[in-house]
Formats: sequence, structure tokens, C-alpha cells
Amino acid sequence: MSDIANIKVEPCSVEWDGADLGFTDGDIEITTEETGAEITAHQEGTNVLDMIRTGKKVELSVTLKETSAAQVQAMLSAGGGVSGGVAKIETIVCVADSSGSLNNTVFFIQGKNPTTKAVTDYAVYLNVNSAGVDPSIPGKTSVEVAVATNDASTAVADAVAAALDALADFAAPNPGASTVTVTHSEVGARDASDAGNTGFTMAVSTAGVNALTGWGKSKDFTGMLSDSAKLVLHPVVNDVADLDGDLAFWKAYPMVGSIVQSGENPKTVSITFKIFPDSSKPDETRLFAFGDHA
Repeated sequence: MSDIANIKVEPCSVEWDGADLGFTDGDIEITTEETGAEITAHQEGTNVLDMIRTGKKVELSVTLKETSAAQVQAMLSAGGGVSGGVAKIETIVCVADSSGSLNNTVFFIQGKNPTTKAVTDYAVYLNVNSAGVDPSIPGKTSVEVAVATNDASTAVADAVAAALDALADFAAPNPGASTVTVTHSEVGARDASDAGNTGFTMAVSTAGVNALTGWGKSKDFTGMLSDSAKLVLHPVVNDVADLDGDLAFWKAYPMVGSIVQSGENPKTVSITFKIFPDSSKPDETRLFAFGDHA
């Protein structure tokens, strides 16, 4: 018997490779196709007696209305690529402490987390014999460097290197000398560092250069599967933990169809996801699954 409760309007959130792609414009269309070979027999003329399934294809089309530069770059880089990009390398020449002279002094350095892509302005302060105080400078993230009274410049440099190296934004090996070499983990230009009131000398040995994400021939004649990632449609009326109404596509490859820039309407990006089978999944669900996919 028909049940009107089965008629639903279900807008969905769209997540690809673990990232929420934001608001969508219009419907999300899933297209499935099942191909087969028709079975005929001479005795039956042109009548089709049966059909043998030979394969299935799935594609999903969506138009994104809320887009960030990072989202567009991620989509473009799947089929295009990232060119150039140089990590900034700078040096910090440290000085010795003299009877607590370095206590509460601060220098400034900007970094970028290679995972979250967050840019952070750091205020690195010297704490001599635990007498220092976090400067709590607005807009800056404090980083403590613990040293002892009358530490030699080499000991101060070792402590500075350890504090910076502990951050994902930098690689700063123990120098064993007065000069710390800081290599930024993420390529690109950064704001200039400032030695503040430490008496240190900070210099750039290699300038950072921003990478460019674009569309070119770098991935021509290569497979798409390696650039595919999990795509999830989640009905927004359901709780985040309620996956019963989800559609999960294990290997989805984004193909940018159009980018619309407008002076009157919101910018939109149209994406078609080509769905590939995931051989690690059961045969019954290796293209996509409906329900709890966790």
C-alpha cells in the first residue's frame, strides 16, 4: 500500500576526501548505467531472450555555490596539477644570555601548517630559568623557548631549534652552533620575520615561492583511480552520526565542468564525479553503497 511518508525532500551535504564541499546549487544528480549483451537465437529471429550483464557505470553531478580557493584547487589538481613552489629557508643567529638578558624577549616568524594549510603568526619568547611570562600578543600564537641564565649562544640556538622543530610548520634541526636553519614545511611566500628585541639576527637564505594549481597536460595518459577519493552524500535532516540515509562512493574522481564568475550571481563550480570500483570492497557494493558506510 502506498505511504505518503515515503515521499521526502532531502537536501544533502557533499563531502569529498574528508572535506565538506559547502553549499550546493540545485539538485545533485546520480546517473547509473547498466550495460549488457543481448541473447538471441536463430530459431527466435530477432527476439531478445535474455541479456547478460557486462558492466555498470556511475557518475554524479553537482554544482557548488560556496567555494573556497582551497576547494577549487583540490578539484583542479586531481586532473591538472601543481607547478612550482619553493619552501622558504631562513637563518636565526642567536646570542648568549647574560644574567637573564634574554628573559621575556620575543622574535616573530610566520608559518603554514602543511596539513591544515592554516597560516599562523608566531611570537617566540625566551623564558630564562622559568622567570618569563607569556607575552600574549593579540593575533600571535606564543611559543616558549626555555633557556638558563648565562647560556651560551649555542645552547640558546639549540633551544630555539627544538621549539620551532616541534611545530608542524617548520623543520629546524639541532644546529650545534649559534645559527639555526629553519626550513618551512609548506612551500610559498611568508611574511617577513622580525628579530624583535632578542638581539638575534634573522635572514632569508631562500625566498619562498607560491605554488600554482592549474589545468594542463601533466597528467595526460595517466590513470584517474589514484586521484580518486571517497565521496559521501549525507541528508542534512539526519544527525551527523546517523549514516543510514547516506550514499557513499568509495572512489570518486572530480572532473571540473565549468567555473561561472558573475557580477550579479554567486560564483559556482560544476563538478562531475566519475565513480570507479574499489576492489577492496565486496562485489555487491564496490561502486557505491547506501546506508551506514563507516
